[in-house]
Amino acid sequence: QDCQSLHGDIPQKQREITLKGFRNGTFKVLVATNVAARGLDIPEVDLVVQSSPPKDVESYIHRSGRTGRAGRTGICICFYQRKEEHQLRYVEQKAGITFKRVGVPTATDIIKASSKDAMRCLDSVPQTAIEYFKDSARLLIQEKGPVNALAAALAHISGATSIEQRSLGFVTMILRCSEEINNMSYAWRRLRELLGDDVDRKVNRMCFLKGKMVRSFCIFATEL
Repeated sequence: QDCQSLHGDIPQKQREITLKGFRNGTFKVLVATNVAARGLDIPEVDLVVQSSPPKDVESYIHRSGRTGRAGRTGICICFYQRKEEHQLRYVEQKAGITFKRVGVPTATDIIKASSKDAMRCLDSVPQTAIEYFKDSARLLIQEKGPVNALAAALAHISGATSIEQRSLGFVTMILRCSEEINNMSYAWRRLRELLGDDVDRKVNRMCFLKGKMVRSFCIFATEL
């Protein structure tokens, strides 16, 4: 298996076996509760994903500290809802850090990521198998050209034979004001004037773009 779990209901002996397997690289993904937030020194963890913001700064530091060990770099991703934005700002203020806000991936982002996975799959094909496909590869190159032929093969490996750009329900809009937007309340008040009192139902999230004159917000596509 490529993934194992770790939580408080698992016996201590099994936890130790699981941690040993993760440390040795037997599997690559460990899904864990806060039992894995402290006291674990696994140097080669390069990514930590938190399913929701922690309620205190210390918890965030311990969770994110599972990556970037022993002088290495690492990435910590934290999923959050709009109502949890204040928790992120609190962590930023107390820990002296700044989060990079990133929206949900687009269809294009997902396709590009899957193409990289397909490229890695090619490394696992033995040379003995490649020999059987060389004649067909030469024909494809003659018909489509080398770039188009290889791109078509990668698309097929990725399963991206039928691509449809789908909206995830929200469209990002920009709110520009002639005066500074000093706080979130003012921005929401301006949106209520534009979209009505039920703006909380229509708008998913909002954040500053640059300076205090421009904000972006995500709104249901059906409301446009």
